[in-house]
This record gives sequence, C-alpha cells and structure tokens, in this order.
Amino acid sequence: GTGNTGIGNTGTYNTGLFNAGAFNTGIANPGDHNTGFFNIGILNTGIANPGDYNTGFYNLGDYNTGLANAGTFGTGAFITGSMDNGFFWRADRQWLLSANYTITADVIPAFLTVDIPIDIPVTANITDVSIPAVTIPVIPTSGTLDLVLLTGTVFAPIGPITIHGGDDFAPANTPITIDFGAQPAVRLNIGNPDGSTVIHIAGTGGIGPVQIPLIDLKPTPGFFNTTGNPSSGFFNSGGGSASGFGNFGANNSGYLNVSTAGLGNSGWQNYGSLQSGWANLGNSISGLFNTGVGAPANISGFENIGSNLAGWFRNGPTQTTFSVGLADVGFWNLGSANVGNYNLGNGNVGSANIGFGNIGNDNVGSGNFGSYNLGSGNFGNGNIGVGNTGPALTAALQNIGFGNTGSFNVGFGNTGNGNIGFGNTGDGNIGIGLTGDALTGFGGLNSGSGNIGLF
Repeated sequence: GTGNTGIGNTGTYNTGLFNAGAFNTGIANPGDHNTGFFNIGILNTGIANPGDYNTGFYNLGDYNTGLANAGTFGTGAFITGSMDNGFFWRADRQWLLSANYTITADVIPAFLTVDIPIDIPVTANITDVSIPAVTIPVIPTSGTLDLVLLTGTVFAPIGPITIHGGDDFAPANTPITIDFGAQPAVRLNIGNPDGSTVIHIAGTGGIGPVQIPLIDLKPTPGFFNTTGNPSSGFFNSGGGSASGFGNFGANNSGYLNVSTAGLGNSGWQNYGSLQSGWANLGNSISGLFNTGVGAPANISGFENIGSNLAGWFRNGPTQTTFSVGLADVGFWNLGSANVGNYNLGNGNVGSANIGFGNIGNDNVGSGNFGSYNLGSGNFGNGNIGVGNTGPALTAALQNIGFGNTGSFNVGFGNTGNGNIGFGNTGDGNIGIGLTGDALTGFGGLNSGSGNIGLF
C-alpha cells in the first residue's frame, strides 16, 4: 500500500493491521475511513459493519447506533425497520420519544365605548347654473324622384343645429346660463348646538388565547438529537445525518466528532473531514492525535504534523515531534514546558539547553539569558560562572567567574572589561579592589593609571 502505519496494510494511509481500504484506523477494514475492525462500509465506528456511517457492531443498514440493525437510523439492536428506537422492530418509526408541554393563556377581553357629540353647521348658497352649448349633428335625409321626364334621388340634410346661450352672432360654444338672481344663503345644522346629539359607538374584543410551548420534542429517531436531517444515537447536533454520541455536523459516526464541509468522521473527538481514529485535526487522516496541513493531508500514525506522513511524531519528512514531558513545543525535549528542540530540563526557551529556565541556546545551567553560557544567572553569551551581566542588564560576553559586570573578566565582582581578580572597577586591571584602568596590585590606595605595586 501507500502511506500506511502498521503491518500488512494493502490500502492507503491506514493506521493498524491488514487494512485493505483507505484512511482506516484499526484492523482488517476493507472499507474506507473506518475506526474499528472488519468494517466493509465507510465511516463506521465499531466492528464488522457492512453499511455506512454506523456506530456499533454488525449493522447492515446506514446511520445506525447499536447492534445488527438492518434498516436506517435505528438506535438499538436487531431492528429491520427504519427510524426505530429499541429492539427487534420490523415496522418503521417505532418507539420514538416525544414530549410536549405548552402553557395556554386565556383570552384577555377588551371593551370599547365611545360617545361623539355632533354639532356641524352647514351654509349653502344658490348660484347660477351654466350648461354647455349643445350641438345636434347633421341629420341626413333623402328621397327618390320618379317622373316621366325626370328620375333620381333628392338629398335634403338637416343641420347641424347648435343650441347656445348667445345671440345670432355669439360663438357656437357660448354656454347657456340660468340666473337665479340674488338668493339668501341656506343655513342648516347637523345635530343640536347644545351637544345633545350624540353618536354612540360600542365594541368588544380580546387578545388570545396565546400558547407558549415550554417543551416540544418531536418524535424523531434517537434520543435528544437536534440535527437537521434524521440521526440515530444520542445528543447529535448540526446538519446531520449521524450516528453515535455527541457528534456535530454531517455523516459522522462515533463520539464527539465535528465534521466540516459535509464530509464526516469516524472515531473519537476528530475535527475536520474524512478522518478515522482519535483526536485528529484536518482532512483525510487516520490514527491518533495527528494535525493535518492541507486538504487532503494524507496522514497515518500518531502525533504527526504536516501532510503526506506516516509513522510516529513526525513534523515533516525529516523532523519529529517526539518529546518526553508535558507541554513541550518542539521535538526531542526531555522535560516539560520547553519551547525549542533538544532541551534537557524544564522551562527552556531555545534549543540544546541543559538546565531550567534558560532563554537562548546551548546553555548549561539555569536562568541564563543568552547563549553558550556555562553556569547560572548569566545575562549574555559565552560566560562561565554565575551571575555575570553587562552594565544595566546589557549582554555580557565571555566572563569567567561570579558576579562580574562587563565582559572578558576573570574573577568575581569586577565592574568593567578585561579585569583579572576580584572587586576591580575599570578596565584591564590585574589585582584586587583596584579602581582605574590597567592597574596591577592590591587595595584601593593605587590611583591613576599604569601603577604596579601595593597601595
């Protein structure tokens, strides 16, 4: 096969033994993306499931949770129907759990009474009436003449006739005006002015009844599933369908898996698509604790990070993620909370450190801030000893001793650079307690530069 981790696998990217399919975790799975043993279908979690997306053993159908179910979406054992809960059902949709508890609020009545007083004065005036001119169109008339000497047809049309309100010389469209002369205004009053005329409006109504469902569990297969499509099992959510326990998304089997892009997983706590095994992250992975980069990632084995990998603790074709300890970030660390590679100890940030709490590389000791230090508490690079640092916590270089502030000192308590001895302040001194530069001797009585001797 290709990309397998285990023995006798003839398929691709399987983790386990004798798997003929692809991306299986387990033993002798002919199908694909299964977690378990002898699964013929795809994306099953369990043993010897011929169907697909099952969680359990010997399920012939699809999306079943349990044992030897031949239908679909069954939760239980030996069910030949579909969407059943329980045992030995042959019909469909048997023993489905449902519940409803609804609070009904009764009608809240409402009453309306309105009295509107009417007092509307009305004044009317009589004005002239103007009637547009009327034109009667031509009325055609004709007759036949048949005399001895004369025969023919005689035409005698009548009109048009215009009736208007003007004289013979007025335009034909002069309106006909009826003048009533000066008339007094007509005054009316609707209702009594004292408000005794009232329009009474009465009405009744109400709000409700209102129903508030507190519990509304529809009869669906499985128990407490909230998937958009039917699922078997318990507490599955998301789009569905699924089998198993606590899965989210579509086409999952197993326990607490989260699928993306509608492509499911089998196994435990996988996040992604087309995975089998336990706690994998990515796409097209088998095994345990792998993190895939790319889709498909094509990984089999344990704790690999990357793509196209098979084996254990691999982080690329030539690297590993193996460490002994807790919370290490890197590889080949022995200890805990190291960030880097090849560290022996705890809390080192860097690589190839021996000790505790070093920040840098190739330190032997503890609490060093820098690289290539031998000792503890050094701030800088290449120091041998304890507590060597530069001025104002700058980097010290290549001190040998204890408590030196500066670089290239041999001894302890020197402040400056290139001193040999103890407690010298300055540069290039050889002795004890000297203050200045390039002094040799003891005590604080030599002052100046270039002195040789005591005091």
